[in-house]
Amino acid sequence: KKPGHVRRPRNAFIFFRSNFYEEQKLYSTEIDQNDISRRAGQRWKSLSDEEKEPFRLLAENEKIQHQAMFPDY
Repeated sequence: KKPGHVRRPRNAFIFFRSNFYEEQKLYSTEIDQNDISRRAGQRWKSLSDEEKEPFRLLAENEKIQHQAMFPDY
């Protein structure tokens, strides 16, 4: 990546996947990232809009902060 590269803000699923990973770490000492991602995707698809809402709010807040910090992004 180029110096000064600005990463895009995380979306709702990325916030969910991070949370899902932290929960899985508590139950397993052997963590396969591919397996975690696959299970997170399956779980995300099964969530209701209401269950997804906290992650959507996190993503929206980060997007607003990102726009303020990098208005020309």
